[in-house]
Amino acid sequence: MAERYLAGIDANTHELASGATADSPFLSDVAWTASVGRSHFQRRAGVAFKDAETLRRGLNAVVDGEHIPESTAATKVAFVYTGQGSQWVGMGKTLYDREPVVRAILNRCEQVIQDERGVSLLDVMFGNDDAAGDLNDTAWTQPAVYALECALNALWRSIGVEPSVVIGHSLGEFAAAQAAGVFALEEGLSFVAKRGSLLSSVPELGTMAAIFASKEQVLAAVNEYNEAAKNATLSVAVDNGIHQVISGSVEAVQAVSEKFEADEVTVRRLRNQAFHSPLVEPSLDELEEAYGSVAPSPPTLSLVSNVTGDEVHANEILDSKYWRRHARQAVQFRGGVEKVAELGVDLVIEVGPHAVLGPLVLSVWPDSVNGTANSTAPTVLQSMLRLSWDIDPADYDDGFKNAVAGAYNAGLDLKFEGLFAGEKRRRIELPGYAFQRERYWIDAPRRRRIAAGHPLLGTRHESPRGEIMYQTEMFPTDPSWLDDHRVFGRVIMPGALYGAVAAAAAMAEGAQFVEVEDLQLHTAMVFADNDVDDHEEHGGRKIQALLSPTGNGSARQIETFSMSESDDGWTLHSVCKVSMGGRTSGTISPNPPKSRGISAGSWFKSVARWR
Repeated sequence: MAERYLAGIDANTHELASGATADSPFLSDVAWTASVGRSHFQRRAGVAFKDAETLRRGLNAVVDGEHIPESTAATKVAFVYTGQGSQWVGMGKTLYDREPVVRAILNRCEQVIQDERGVSLLDVMFGNDDAAGDLNDTAWTQPAVYALECALNALWRSIGVEPSVVIGHSLGEFAAAQAAGVFALEEGLSFVAKRGSLLSSVPELGTMAAIFASKEQVLAAVNEYNEAAKNATLSVAVDNGIHQVISGSVEAVQAVSEKFEADEVTVRRLRNQAFHSPLVEPSLDELEEAYGSVAPSPPTLSLVSNVTGDEVHANEILDSKYWRRHARQAVQFRGGVEKVAELGVDLVIEVGPHAVLGPLVLSVWPDSVNGTANSTAPTVLQSMLRLSWDIDPADYDDGFKNAVAGAYNAGLDLKFEGLFAGEKRRRIELPGYAFQRERYWIDAPRRRRIAAGHPLLGTRHESPRGEIMYQTEMFPTDPSWLDDHRVFGRVIMPGALYGAVAAAAAMAEGAQFVEVEDLQLHTAMVFADNDVDDHEEHGGRKIQALLSPTGNGSARQIETFSMSESDDGWTLHSVCKVSMGGRTSGTISPNPPKSRGISAGSWFKSVARWR
């Protein structure tokens, strides 16, 4: 199929002039028609492209076997929402410009912030010159990340991808809760914006660091530092499985990080302030109070909690006290991923500004679930990729199309109409589907010759004028030896057989000695080819051997005719004379006459065969 698409593209070079991009009418119509106008099977390949050249590369990769279709389709999808630290200036701008669904959600969020702060959230997100704040300020980071993740969630749902399980990472749990129906978009944003402002205004911001050591090792180092320090400001903020995140004052984080680095343990400083540590406690009372304006509901789908690492109960209400604990206690992300695996998830989609959690999910995915081996890791997709500033922003690819292709490859049933929302597309002619044309039905029994009468001549009939007529029927495959006589692939009656028919007819009339004379072949008897679309054998011919009335002498004329079902009349094939003697049975004339169209040797074989 990929080869056919390549040929179709090459045949439309006039449509691809001047470096046509994916937004050009022709390529957009190709994608639209392939997505919306065709059936989608379990084994499939999705190719994302931005211009004709990348489309050719993607199709060639399929041709070369780089794409291996999934044998089974994903059955349960989890959305994983990224936390703080994933933000970057300009995030969501491309999707805002291209996708009406994203634009609608972000505009609703923009209105909330305009009403509460009197300034633009989108200016801060997109890095506009008149932006009122810094995206890396927690007061702006948190509402911006929440708004973008809610927009991505709506975008996925617009193309038919619905999560069965949602889980966030710290800040990401608010978008997960909104997706699960715990609160509405606007009231969730209003609370997240207040939360961000409160956390941003604590007396000491502190910092965080990821230490690639076991939970026990890091916890022991943190406890040792707190016991030695005058003010216990350090805590383990996140259990990510392969690494632990410590949070606290800059001095405390620096001291513990250097201790591990001295032991050649990898440490990565994070750009976040000290979340989930004692430094956020001055904001907790006001944070709990701010949640009073939210009217939460029980989750409508499986929501996995950062606080417990377990699934939120069906009737559980995430009240203000829950979100207070959520801000202070450590994030149990490893436990949450284990719960996601236990719930049977086989496809994970990261919903956030950049690919942060996908590799982490794979690294902590459990080898067994409830005592049963779990050797298959889920497919992990990223909704967005961070803009690399060393490329032209005009060439930036947010990665969403690649994620959609990955979801398609995983077997999800997508509503492609949502992917083309706001566009006017037309269906065009595409290459025909490359069906594998193999027949699996059972052929009906082939038609057989009439078995009555003489094995070669068939049944005998007499006319009032004294003529004798023998009639039979032959097919290209019956008698079986007939199929061996082909000329240019067509089955043709062997010439010697006309002499054999004449001799057999004479002997059937009682002659013990037969001489065939003056054999003339008028027309070849050609059998029609079988019709492969009809499973009943065709190509048969009725054959008649007509003996003239007995005259004064012993010689009689024998004519051979045939006719098929499609012929208008009978065709004369041969005429000859036979001398019918009464010599002793079992003898053959030692001097067979020369005759036209049949050799003496063939005549001997024919006569000997039918005596």
